[in-house]
Amino acid sequence: MDIKAYIDHFQEISAMERSQQFDILEQARKEAEAHFHLKALETLQPLIPILLVLAVAALLYVFWSFTSWLPIVALLVGLLISRVLVKELEAHLMAKGLKRVLARSSDKSE
Repeated sequence: MDIKAYIDHFQEISAMERSQQFDILEQARKEAEAHFHLKALETLQPLIPILLVLAVAALLYVFWSFTSWLPIVALLVGLLISRVLVKELEAHLMAKGLKRVLARSSDKSE
């Protein structure tokens, strides 16, 4: 996962310097890998587009039978949905990891 995409993304740390954000996001990524199965998502990530393309193709086939445009539409819609789904899952897991890191750092400072 590219954590550079999440710099200035989370409001909790957006006021910090970029280097501090990078360090905190790296800790959040490790936290997400350890506790929220981020590695499992990264392992399954190549399968998600294939499964969604097949699911969209099946739905289109049920409603319109086989037409020449069905594979193209299924491919485009399936890839688009899978891309959005994977990004949303990654952002959600990073947010959960970030909350754990920030909670742990606030506990240490008290």
